[in-house]
Amino acid sequence: MKLQLGKVEKYIHEKLKKEKLHFVLLDPDDVDPETAGKIAEMSEKIGADAIMIGGSTGAEGEVLDDVVRAIKESSSLPTILFPGSHGGISRYADAIFFMSLLNSRNPFFITGAQALGAFQVKRYGIEPIPMA
Repeated sequence: MKLQLGKVEKYIHEKLKKEKLHFVLLDPDDVDPETAGKIAEMSEKIGADAIMIGGSTGAEGEVLDDVVRAIKESSSLPTILFPGSHGGISRYADAIFFMSLLNSRNPFFITGAQALGAFQVKRYGIEPIPMA
């Protein structure tokens, strides 16, 4: 049985068959929503393929949601969460890189954060994209 790829993951795989991809990473801890929107708009104009959002463990809740919404209002590029923990999930994103930090000595970051975040990802209908 072949697994069904989600919309964003399929977009990535199809583009990779023809070309290399460039994703822009915006950290809501370092950029306000207005600036994030301008960067997303500029990124789309210069040919970026997606916007990753996250990185810091402090970028959560309303701060994260506001940045994701501003990016989506300014660009048609897929928005992919790149969370620093289970708190880095926004219902407004298209997808999330679901990863295990295998270089951590703390079991929480290897499996615990993913288990806690899985319920929100499912509830919000965010497409999980596995990473290794």
